[in-house]
Amino acid sequence: MLHAFGLIVETTITPGWSCAGHLKSMFSPHAIPWHLEMLRIFGKAFKIYTWLGLYVTGPLALHHIVIKDQSIFEETTTFIQGNRLAFGHGLLGALGDTHRKQRKILNPVFSNAQMRNFAPIFYSLSYQKIISTSQFTEGNMRPWISKIALEIIGEADFG
Repeated sequence: MLHAFGLIVETTITPGWSCAGHLKSMFSPHAIPWHLEMLRIFGKAFKIYTWLGLYVTGPLALHHIVIKDQSIFEETTTFIQGNRLAFGHGLLGALGDTHRKQRKILNPVFSNAQMRNFAPIFYSLSYQKIISTSQFTEGNMRPWISKIALEIIGEADFG
């Protein structure tokens, strides 16, 4: 029996750091040339050396993975457990029917029409944050990103 992964090209480029495989190259601050070179050599889908194992950029393949056949491409147990630890048993920590029910409840809130209405609020609050910092500096985003997220949710939901 032929396995689907047998049809996918495997990278011949050795990863720079054996423990992380290609992750260091993929997520480096200067990763764009690496991504473009890999796409040029190997095409829209290929195997890589990481815990992920598969690099996909083809729009049709991504549509099947993320939307049409998502039940076939379920997340790994490790991924779900990590999400549950970080976010609880909500949408990001659920699978199957539970996930589907939660999405059905949330879909109207995140419809295209709603997002169109929220966009000016997002831009306004983001712009205010940028203006409030007198200069561009490198720093920890964590303290203010949660505050601005709460502000955006409050403004978008309650006005």
